Parts: sequence; C-alpha cells; structure tokens
Amino acid sequence: MEDLLPNDGQSFNPTNYPHERIEEDLAEQSKAAQSYPIIDELIKDRKRVLKEADSLSGLGIDSTMPQIQVQIIIEGHKKFQALVQSDIEVLEGLKELYESR
Repeated sequence: MEDLLPNDGQSFNPTNYPHERIEEDLAEQSKAAQSYPIIDELIKDRKRVLKEADSLSGLGIDSTMPQIQVQIIIEGHKKFQALVQSDIEVLEGLKELYESR
C-alpha cells in the first residue's frame, strides 16, 4: 500500500515545532512589543486619574446638600476609585506578562 503523503526520508517527530507556528509566534511577539509602550502609558494615565480621584473637592459637595445625597456621591466615588484601581492591576498584569516572555 502506498503512503498518502510523499516520504522525504525523515521520520515523524511530534516534538518538532512547525514552521508556520514559529512565524505566528514571532508575529504575536511583534504585536506585544508594539503594545508595550501603550500599556505603560495607560498605567500612567490610570494612576493619574486615581490620584485626582483621591480628592473629594471636585465632586461638587457642599454643606447645603442633604446627607443622603452626599453619601450617594461618596459611595459612587469609592466605586469609581475601585474600578480605576482594578484597571491598573489588569494593565500591570499585562505588562508583567509581556516582560516575562
């Protein structure tokens, strides 16, 4: 019975990395290298936003507001800060992942 694929004389080695996969890996590494400065800038921007969010002065709270309204604003502000901190952690994780490659 004849082989369906031509035999070039080499034996099959399942540990060989296919040439196409090497090219794909290089393309992925190139994309990651291009995105690294963007990730770094996003981290800096999110940290700047978080630093600005530490101040309650920009929320427009004054002494004439009802206490419940003030509490709602402050709780929303805390949630916003938590979300920005979460963004920073995700971006730093991406940065670490890139650096480990």
